[in-house]
Amino acid sequence: MFTALALAASMFAGCQAYERPGERTVGELTDDVAIHAVIKRRLVADPQLEGLRINVDVHQGEVRLSGRVASESLRAKAVRLAGTVRGVVRVQDHLHIVTR
Repeated sequence: MFTALALAASMFAGCQAYERPGERTVGELTDDVAIHAVIKRRLVADPQLEGLRINVDVHQGEVRLSGRVASESLRAKAVRLAGTVRGVVRVQDHLHIVTR
């Protein structure tokens, strides 16, 4: 019984608002790791984006994309894809367009 209560409490802790700038609770860190994993998986799965060339950093729900893409439309696609992930509060675009 205690284990079930502890598990439920930890699940709710990850859903709390980011109230202390610069500090992350275990739940917030877990949320950021999950956001990172979903975004990176979607970037890599898209054959046009070459997701291995895009770096993803997440801190308190804010996503920073950096790296290289082949066109402005692919840049917009990557930013849009990241912004649709649950838990993302903002996407910072630091992508560079590099033509081959």
